[in-house]
Amino acid sequence: MKRNRLLFISLFLLLMPLILKSQELAVFNQDTLWGYKDRMDNIIIKPQYQFAKKFVDNYAVVYKNDQLKYLDMQIKFPV
Repeated sequence: MKRNRLLFISLFLLLMPLILKSQELAVFNQDTLWGYKDRMDNIIIKPQYQFAKKFVDNYAVVYKNDQLKYLDMQIKFPV
């Protein structure tokens, strides 16, 4: 029983960085607007921002229509 638990914990700790990395979004620029892509280059949030920063702790700062806003990675909408 302890061996199975130890194996599970070891696998979890080894795979967790890969799982977290796969959820990251990268900022990209298209013409004059900014958006977000996943690691496979799929557009997740289309370019629509005058300015955008990378996500930190599930939030990103964006500038749209001359207003500063925050994006929540979980819902992908301004907060």
